[in-house]
Amino acid sequence: MQVVNVLKDYDTLIITGGRMDVKAIRRLLDDLEVMKSDKLNIIAVDGGIERADELGIKPTHIIGDFDTVDPDVLKRYMMDESIQVDSYRPEKDETDTELAADLCKRLESKKVLIIGALGGRMDHELSNIFLLEKFNQYGIMAAIA
Repeated sequence: MQVVNVLKDYDTLIITGGRMDVKAIRRLLDDLEVMKSDKLNIIAVDGGIERADELGIKPTHIIGDFDTVDPDVLKRYMMDESIQVDSYRPEKDETDTELAADLCKRLESKKVLIIGALGGRMDHELSNIFLLEKFNQYGIMAAIA
């Protein structure tokens, strides 16, 4: 029987664009030892690119329609050839964070921590909470912090 520590061993970090207390998030990431994995996928979702920048975290992937991220910040990350860019048109059925969930499935993520998913627009917050079920359907353990 394999024992899974639900508070550690994340293989993917999703950073969304909701408001966050940068100091508190840094402490949380340190406490959970999230950034210690060499194989950590870091997905910055649209406005989450700015949050990643504030946290000093370099994403491995950026995804979204990029309608809420500062164009100068976006340009800097798009020019980095080590970052995979998944760009979508604004006219789509999925939210940018839902696209990130689909990316997690393609990456074969097993355990995902989502930050910045709360603390913004109520419709986005609810969508992100309901998105946990999609992760479950994909067989991915996901948590919002």
